[in-house]
Amino acid sequence: MSELISEINPLEYEIDLKEFPLEGSESKLFKGRRGSQEIALKVYPEIAFEQIKLYAMITNKLAEMLNPKDEYLEIEIGGKKEKFLLRIVPVKEIGFVEFEGKKSPCSVSEFIEGRTLQDLSPHFISESLEGSNVLKKLSKRFCQETGVEGLGIIPWNIKIKPGNPGVAYITDISGAVRNIRKVNS
Repeated sequence: MSELISEINPLEYEIDLKEFPLEGSESKLFKGRRGSQEIALKVYPEIAFEQIKLYAMITNKLAEMLNPKDEYLEIEIGGKKEKFLLRIVPVKEIGFVEFEGKKSPCSVSEFIEGRTLQDLSPHFISESLEGSNVLKKLSKRFCQETGVEGLGIIPWNIKIKPGNPGVAYITDISGAVRNIRKVNS
């Protein structure tokens, strides 16, 4: 589980929260560093801390299950079938940060440099129903394996690293963190 920090100091990550962040649908993303490692600080001004805690727990559970394995994601990019080693970026810390005059929940994870699946194939979803189905099937499987609903892997949240083998990093397990819910079983 992620380490709970009551107050995260962005200066520890060389981040100035007054700089313009990358805007996500639910979060503000700031790129920083701690030592030699680049990190992503995501601030969620409109989401409850308990929801971020659930998101971090599920993300880390999936990372623990998947990352030690040699599982591959096969997708079509630009009309060519590609195969990438699949990895999930775990959440390292969760807590609160002072943002725009109020305490807001936040998370810290490794920042993965590179292009997203959406960058590499801007029409990924509309051009290839098969491609879209690959992500839908993966999301459904992750929901079943973790006992939650609302996970949704989207092309914007997959960073592609070329290589032999290439690696597909899932940087977010859902395009809508607020939609993740435990399923009563």
